[in-house]
Amino acid sequence: MRKAILKSQRRKEEKLKPNFKTQYLQGDIEFEDVTNFIHLWHTGNSKESLDDFLGLTKDEMQLLVKGDGSLKRKLNQLKSQKIAGSVKKALKNLIQKT
Repeated sequence: MRKAILKSQRRKEEKLKPNFKTQYLQGDIEFEDVTNFIHLWHTGNSKESLDDFLGLTKDEMQLLVKGDGSLKRKLNQLKSQKIAGSVKKALKNLIQKT
């Protein structure tokens, strides 16, 4: 019984770990680290599909497989939009305080 509980907790903890896409968009890792994630998926015992493990949509996965840098460009665009949204929100908060 205890082993089953520990396995269940481990699965929950693994799901809480940020995937490649989340970490990349947060600026925690470089794009090239995707190869490390793929290696972890191959050598681990994940029940997830590779695209789920990486946090990618089916379309993003196709861009990765294409290998022409289009996924990196798309994620960089998302990262820029996220940063712009954060800056806009911070400025709005600053203006409201004055």
